[in-house]
Amino acid sequence: MRYTQIVGPTRSAQPSKTHPYIATVALDPFHWTQFQQRSEDNPATVITNVDRSTPDLWTVTVACASEMVRDMLEQADW
Repeated sequence: MRYTQIVGPTRSAQPSKTHPYIATVALDPFHWTQFQQRSEDNPATVITNVDRSTPDLWTVTVACASEMVRDMLEQADW
């Protein structure tokens, strides 16, 4: 099974002008640091929330500048 699983990418209900698309990614905590570093280095993504309530699978909400960026997150294999 892949470590990264897209839970439900949708267009943001309240989009910002620069990041109107939202991806929700279920991520193994082992890969969190790598995911965070790549997101912070990329101006096309902004991490908006990290739900750590499940110890083995964190849910990360990422605002994306385009559908292409959102799609790339959906296809990522962390």
